[in-house]
Amino acid sequence: MLSVDLNRLFMKKIQTQIIKLMADEQQVAVLDQSRAMIAKVMEASFLLDLPLDVEEAPGLDQALKFAGIHFPTDLTHNPSAVLEALVQTHVELGLKQCPVMTNVSHYLNPEQWAAFEQQVADLGTTVIVIEYSETNRMEKFKNCCYYYVDEDLVDWRDMN
Repeated sequence: MLSVDLNRLFMKKIQTQIIKLMADEQQVAVLDQSRAMIAKVMEASFLLDLPLDVEEAPGLDQALKFAGIHFPTDLTHNPSAVLEALVQTHVELGLKQCPVMTNVSHYLNPEQWAAFEQQVADLGTTVIVIEYSETNRMEKFKNCCYYYVDEDLVDWRDMN
């Protein structure tokens, strides 16, 4: 959980979504400001006696990348916050894949686990959590669709 890099996983998709959500006037304003910045840099480069080129004004996607949008770094030190952001981002971006995670409950206390279950329910989404355990822990996952498969790969759900 602590090694999940939300920025690497989602940032390109988030930037694309922001561009889709921006009004035309906002897009034009960002591009105009990008062009103005390039013009100022070009103007300053003329003060050097060097053969320099300045790239043309960046596109909207490059301008957003330059803006440095990212998830807060302190988020990565809190497994509960990482899970919350992961599920929320998945829903917000309208991704069709179902997130699959392993051993999530090992990183969360009972209150955090309950909050995670509630968030998934509130968002109306599905998350597959695979928990490796030597014992049936049906009680811990009573609000989930829980299937216990033992080390011999015996599915115990029809035997309880």
